[in-house]
Amino acid sequence: MKAIALNNRKLSLVVTFLFSIFLGFSQTTLNAGDIAITGVNSDNPDEFTFVLLTFVQNGTVINFTDKGWDDAGYLLPGDAEGVVTWTANSYLPCGTEITISDTGSGVYSASNGSAALTDGGFALNNNGDQIIAFQGSISQPTFLYAIHFANGIGWDGANPVSPNSSGVPSGLTDTVNAIYIGNSDNGNYGCSVTSETALILNAVSTVSNWNGTNSRIPTLGGCPFTCFTCTSPTVTWNGAWVPNAPDIFTPVIISSDYNINASFSACSLTIDPDTTLFVDNGMYVEIENDITINGNGNMVVREKGSVIQNSDVGSMIGSASVNKQTAPMSNYYEYTYWSSPVLGETIAGGLTDSDPTKRFRFEAANFKDSTRETNNDGTSDPGQDDIDDDGDDWQTVSAATVMVPGVGYASHHNESIFFLPPPATSVQFIYTFDGLFNNGVIHVPVTRNETAPVELNDINWNLIGNPYPSAIDVDLFFLENNYDAVTNPDGTLTGAVYLWSQNSLPDNANNGNENINFTSIDYAIINRVGETPADEEEGGDSELPNRFIPSGQGFFIAYPDPGERPSETGNVIFNNSMRVTGNNDQFFRLTGDDENKLALKMTTEDGIFNQMLVGYVEGATNLNDGMYYDAPRNLAAGAAAIIYSIIEDSSRKFAIQGRDPSSLNLSEVIPIGVKNTIEGEKEFTLAIAQLEGDFMTNHNIYLKDNLLNVNHNLSDSAYTFTSEAGEFNSRFEIVFASTLAANEIDLDYDDLIISNERDNYLEISTSKKSQIGKIKIFDLLGRELFDVEVNDKTKVSMNTSSLSNSVFIINVTLADGKIITKKFLNQ
Repeated sequence: MKAIALNNRKLSLVVTFLFSIFLGFSQTTLNAGDIAITGVNSDNPDEFTFVLLTFVQNGTVINFTDKGWDDAGYLLPGDAEGVVTWTANSYLPCGTEITISDTGSGVYSASNGSAALTDGGFALNNNGDQIIAFQGSISQPTFLYAIHFANGIGWDGANPVSPNSSGVPSGLTDTVNAIYIGNSDNGNYGCSVTSETALILNAVSTVSNWNGTNSRIPTLGGCPFTCFTCTSPTVTWNGAWVPNAPDIFTPVIISSDYNINASFSACSLTIDPDTTLFVDNGMYVEIENDITINGNGNMVVREKGSVIQNSDVGSMIGSASVNKQTAPMSNYYEYTYWSSPVLGETIAGGLTDSDPTKRFRFEAANFKDSTRETNNDGTSDPGQDDIDDDGDDWQTVSAATVMVPGVGYASHHNESIFFLPPPATSVQFIYTFDGLFNNGVIHVPVTRNETAPVELNDINWNLIGNPYPSAIDVDLFFLENNYDAVTNPDGTLTGAVYLWSQNSLPDNANNGNENINFTSIDYAIINRVGETPADEEEGGDSELPNRFIPSGQGFFIAYPDPGERPSETGNVIFNNSMRVTGNNDQFFRLTGDDENKLALKMTTEDGIFNQMLVGYVEGATNLNDGMYYDAPRNLAAGAAAIIYSIIEDSSRKFAIQGRDPSSLNLSEVIPIGVKNTIEGEKEFTLAIAQLEGDFMTNHNIYLKDNLLNVNHNLSDSAYTFTSEAGEFNSRFEIVFASTLAANEIDLDYDDLIISNERDNYLEISTSKKSQIGKIKIFDLLGRELFDVEVNDKTKVSMNTSSLSNSVFIINVTLADGKIITKKFLNQ
């Protein structure tokens, strides 16, 4: 990792771990009329085209069958009938036209995305056939569009006697979202209407707009479809909206200054000279197509405002300003990760108030982590600590460097202009980015270091950032970019994002390439299962991230290993479908309501904070599923103590674990580990930080301390324990039933009577004169000091001369199996 100098000191931004695994891709759910079939060749080789009349996400699947529909409610079987499945391999905007072609021997190609024969023998018949588009299964389809051709009869679902005939599929209507193009082997829509989705659908579904022929059409498709054009009368702002408030179909002109007090949408936006449009905090401006800022007009987007252009090809003329505010800072050397929301901004322009010598980019191709330090003393052992071995990953950037859209940069504030007015403990600074708004599809190169010898156990870090003047949805970002060899081979992510949230002071005890380094615990984490906050020490901030990344925010992701993705380079893709109109206020949830999640936190009285999350989500198992579900915690020095979940087939310590929803019942056991680096005895508190889901909220949650034989109900109160330095992987478990049943632990001090009035002797009895079967005594570190069988006595006297004057824990098992646990002071 690159050294970052601070006056005569040096800092290293310690990059933490990231998660990895593929996303179980969801898809855009389509309705009838969301696509239209625009061309067909039934003369060999088979070919057809269709146009998207809405945007679709990466992973969206559409099936096409030549089976006919029987009005009795099913698709007809046939030996030469089958299904071709098309899959989007990226976000595709409305208006995209796609060609699917038979290349021979049942192999199909697609001009965009992929196509494959998934059922039977799809083969178009030039004596009459149909193509029916649907989502879902053959037995339970949702029909989207249908075309029928070449049989001379038309739609005939009442008497479908052969594969050459068909009824209009259920939910579709002829001339609305289905068409019979006549007795022609081949046909092509004539492009008579190419704008507005409703108008396109109507025109494509009208037979007079088609060109039919019995000769194969050399080139299908080719219409310049545009889904949205401005049609309503223009609305003008001149101190008020004239003639009325705009909507997404309305061209808007701003002819006088406007500090918007209500968000608005428009088809296009024009700002006149000498006029400024201010997009205030919490407000948004949504523009379908183009933005034009004339002359010296201006558009200022405040720190938590948002601007969205829906069209990927929406243009912008003129220049605008986007203000972004740092997180609260207590010292000038606290770093911020940036990404420019505008095109062409320079480092000097966007990061004006940063220290000119402390501006960096991250060179992912240089990052290699084959050795680990323990005490920042220059000595290392084989292993990983998430720190670059030779310190050449952070590279300085000059003032003239142009900030590339989607690339992340790091800087800290200029010491000479850092001012912390008393009694404030932190301050925020505003940075301004000037230029054209970034818009549309943006490709950001990412990579891994394959310098020999290749290290396979490290994490292939890349620093990227939100390129837009609006927040983006993390789940849609994952959907587009997570790698999977089958469903998304072009994906370049391994499953999570890390958001820098500096909570701790630099410390020469933290590992890194330099004398003084930031701790690696200062990252908030988001993956499929949920979110964990940046860890907290000495009273730091531990805000839980939401599932959105604000504009201007840089963040870390990881590139797949060679065993996952063969190519060492690729691109992260940003697109307009990820952009959201709100959630632009957390600078540094697409989850089901039925997902059960449990977050535990471990704290101390002097400010140590650490949190872990377990979530029961579809796609996860109770084994290590990879980092998209199971996120290992970073073990770099700096975290004084950590709590983590343990997975059977992995030696890693997990900050976030996904588990199989079907395994969640009253018998479920979740192993929990604790690692403490603090010498001597240290008292910790474990408590529930957050609960979600019916099961978690309707059942007690117990912490089982196997060392002390204690089942503690965390649903009622936190649990306090004492630990020495070390790693404890078998002491704690989360369970959902008090497994001791009749032996349930009772911590009522009135039932157990302890007296040490006699020197070096401890007298033990119960208020109910119960017979005592066994006595165990532990110190506060959980070490067993006594284990005595007492043969069912009602009163026991024990020699405790070997014990120091300190607090101990006594565990008494009665003859009936009941267990009572209590602390006592030996003196």
